[in-house]
This record gives sequence, C-alpha cells and structure tokens, in this order.
Amino acid sequence: GWPRSCQQVRDAQRGTREARARALQRVENPRVPTRVPFPTRLPPAARVRARALLAMAPGAGMTPLSMYLFAYNGLMALGWAVAVVMSAVGHPAAATPLVSGLLAVAVVLDNLHCLTGAVRGSPAASIVLTCGRGTIQYLFLTEAVRRTPWAAGLFISWGVADLIKLAYYNSSLAGKVPPELRWLRYSAFVVLYPAGFTFELAVWILGGEVSVPLVLLYVLLAGFVFTHALKQRAKQLSGKRKA
Repeated sequence: GWPRSCQQVRDAQRGTREARARALQRVENPRVPTRVPFPTRLPPAARVRARALLAMAPGAGMTPLSMYLFAYNGLMALGWAVAVVMSAVGHPAAATPLVSGLLAVAVVLDNLHCLTGAVRGSPAASIVLTCGRGTIQYLFLTEAVRRTPWAAGLFISWGVADLIKLAYYNSSLAGKVPPELRWLRYSAFVVLYPAGFTFELAVWILGGEVSVPLVLLYVLLAGFVFTHALKQRAKQLSGKRKA
C-alpha cells in the first residue's frame, strides 16, 4: 500500500492531512501511525524506485540520485558526440577506443540503473541492447573493418540514438521535456534502430564467420528490442503516460 505516483510520494513526505487520510484508506491495519516517514516503510528496492520517481517528477528539484544521473547522462552524451563527429568526418578507427569505453560503461551502469530501479525502463531490453552492441564491438569489429564506412555508419547510428535518449533523460530530470524532444525520443528509433541493425549485420559479416542459428537469434533479439520500443512509443505519445 505504498504511494505509487510522484504526487502521492511528495504528499506523503510533506505529511499533509489529505495524504494521511488517503494512506490510511489503503492500508489493511487501521492502527498504522498516521505519520510514517516513507523511506522506513518501504523495502529497499521500492525505496530506490520511489526516489527515482520523485527525482523525475516535474518541479521535484535535484536530489543526490538525480544529480548523479544528470552528470552520468551528460558525460555519456559528450562521449557519444565526440564519437559521432569523428566517425562522420571519416575516422571511425580513431573513434573505436572511445566507443569501446562507452559500451563497457553502458553494459555495467545502464543495466545496473534499470535493475535497481534508479531509472524507469525494461531491464531485459537494456541488457539485450547493450550486450548486443558490446558483442558486435568486441568480437567482429576487426582492425580492417574499423576503417570501412560500415563502422562509421554503425557508430553514427548508435551515437545519434543515444544522444537523443540522453537529452530526453536529462530534460526529464530537469523537470521540463520539450514536446519536440519527446516526439523525437519515441520516433527517431523507427529509422535509427533498423539502420543500426543493418550496420551491425554488415560488420558481423565482414569481421567473422556467419552462423545461421546465431543470425536467427540476433534477428529475434533485435525484433524484441524494436517491438519494445514501439510499445513505449504508443504509450508515451498516446497521452496516457504513467507517472
């Protein structure tokens, strides 16, 4: 029976009379004290989730968690911006070490953020996306492939997709997301994801032996990520977003 929306969390923290009345209606035991600090009444995972929701609520202000996420997103965006520019001007080989570092960080921290509830998102989709990119990067992006236009296209498609995502995340943390950025966040993937999948397959073919079962598994996982993104687009752009 803990508050599930950002507004309910804020009301419960302030201890307003209306919030206490609503809380008492939800609990099964009517003898629960009317003033209970919400962090002590929630399981650890629920506390992290509640703080994340509160941090992303419009006007909530910057908490230590939101400040950390804001800085993390900014640094990742800076790295991807440099990688995209280097690849666009014809130096994907020089950008490879930077991209490798960004992917290594994402495999660990992006998935950790999702698994702990620090950010909203599907842990399964995050794991498939980050680990899939890492597999392509570390197993098939050979020295020869790094110098091809396929590697440049791969880094640009990955980088632009992440730059849009990170800009959206930080706008959410700041409490104001422009409608144009929201639309771009949940629409650009329609072009960028298929382009990225195409470049990934090309790098795979150029950099290693192609196994039909593995290709079928790749297509299945890519379809899962794309379908998840389509569902998120329908939810976010339909006007029925959850807090």
